[in-house]
Amino acid sequence: MIKKNGTLMVLSLVMVLLLPSLPLIADEEDTTVSAAASSTADAAGYSWVNSKSPDPKLTFEWIDATGGTAVKSQFRYPYSYYDCYFYQGTPPIALPFAFPFYGDKYSQIYIWPNGGLTFQDTSNGYWYYANYAFPSTYYDYYEPALCIAGLVRYYGSVQISGTDANVYTLSGVNETGVKYWVCEWHNVQVYYPYNYGTGYYKIYSGDNKMTYETILYEDGNIRFNFLDVTTSRVDMYYGGGTSTTYTDLTTYGQCGTYGLCGIQDKTRTIGLTYAFNSYGAIKDGESVLIKQFKTSIDNVMI
Repeated sequence: MIKKNGTLMVLSLVMVLLLPSLPLIADEEDTTVSAAASSTADAAGYSWVNSKSPDPKLTFEWIDATGGTAVKSQFRYPYSYYDCYFYQGTPPIALPFAFPFYGDKYSQIYIWPNGGLTFQDTSNGYWYYANYAFPSTYYDYYEPALCIAGLVRYYGSVQISGTDANVYTLSGVNETGVKYWVCEWHNVQVYYPYNYGTGYYKIYSGDNKMTYETILYEDGNIRFNFLDVTTSRVDMYYGGGTSTTYTDLTTYGQCGTYGLCGIQDKTRTIGLTYAFNSYGAIKDGESVLIKQFKTSIDNVMI
């Protein structure tokens, strides 16, 4: 309540969190939320809620996309850096609906092997890894415009090797009639070039393969599901030598969930980070929902 020239002005901010398909909050409710009042919101009103306590929270609901379309063969032109391979993303892939994102709608998307999605290509056709939290105007082949990072590596690459590793897409309709599109990174491994002083070692996540997915809903909601992302060990190689296995990941935790999860707009000046370079911040069986809230500020004269 602010007094100005003998007049009391009351600023009321109403915040109600909207979550799809949850008993706490209905998707069809026409409610308002203040981006400024939310400790997690970006300047466009996007904020997140996860499956951790306290309430309100999500229920972990995995959608198996392995019965959909495999896109591994569409990743282009591998580039090797100390035996860590980086690939260009897929050509633009059609979405089953126009997806609203930071004020515009997009009918096609690029998929990247590193765990990310974008609505436009980067300047050199690569998205190597994440260097900074969102928002960031660093080189766009590290911090792209119009991107959705499910779990993008920090200084490392995701290898989709082996017969059981792939990236899949699947479309469907949920129980409330909302269309969705899923991209699943299935049984992928993390490779990480590590400078140990005497040369570069290649660290990778051993037999620990990671599976996670990003779901886009036609109403603009974004969900990240992390089915199996915890790494219990890493294997280190120096050149063509024998490997050394480490189970203490306080030093080599980069092969776990050490990366970036969030979104960023086309100007790269507005973005939302859920997690960045924090080992153990994301756990197996965790879900994160990102939603754009409506904003309302009412001036009441008394």
